[in-house]
Amino acid sequence: SNAWLYSSLHDKALVSASDSSVHAHWNLSVGVQDANNTGLNDASVSVFDSSSNLDYSGLTNSSGWIPTQVLLEYTKTSGGTTFETPYLVNVTKAGYQLNSTQVNLTSDLAVVIVLTQG
Repeated sequence: SNAWLYSSLHDKALVSASDSSVHAHWNLSVGVQDANNTGLNDASVSVFDSSSNLDYSGLTNSSGWIPTQVLLEYTKTSGGTTFETPYLVNVTKAGYQLNSTQVNLTSDLAVVIVLTQG
């Protein structure tokens, strides 16, 4: 059998998966702003897991946010634990410098990334 944990605070050391697997997921919200704390519309956001797999790619809305993403922290089986975190969040927008931010997703998280003009 399988168990999926979504936004669930739990002690990883107590999670057992003898004949099954456990998948722990968390919510990631990403906002993009300029140096004046103004949300940037149409910034390109890409989210990659620790194996460089693309988990999300899209544009920010008029407030500077992408839709909240439900991302996997780890999968635990009888064979061991595989972590997908840390994630790499890349943000680009014409007229601004690329920002690459590493995010360690071990709980629900909202990240605001500030882009620098140039």
